[in-house]
Amino acid sequence: MKWLVLVLVLFLAACSQSTPTGNVVADEAQVVHVSVQGANYVFSEDSVDSSRPVKLVFDAAKLPGCSRVVTVPQYGAKKMITPEDNEITFEPLGSGPVRVACSMNMYTGELMVR
Repeated sequence: MKWLVLVLVLFLAACSQSTPTGNVVADEAQVVHVSVQGANYVFSEDSVDSSRPVKLVFDAAKLPGCSRVVTVPQYGAKKMITPEDNEITFEPLGSGPVRVACSMNMYTGELMVR
């Protein structure tokens, strides 16, 4: 019986460190705030490190029209940004530009991974 309790405790501890977008520990992620200017997504950082997860945090109240439906095609991410759910987290697969676009491709931006 003790081993069952131990397994359950270890399982719950492991689950509490993951996020809905993958097995990413939130404290390790690089946080990049994203806003819209004109037809462009604008990032608070020019580049991010390829060795750490990236958390894109969108200002939902200031996203016009279709810019609220965000895609990150390289990572298969697509999300309707809301005030309650305004983050997309991914783990870079290497260096180079990461394209962010709205579902209609009217709003775009690139974040450089180094």
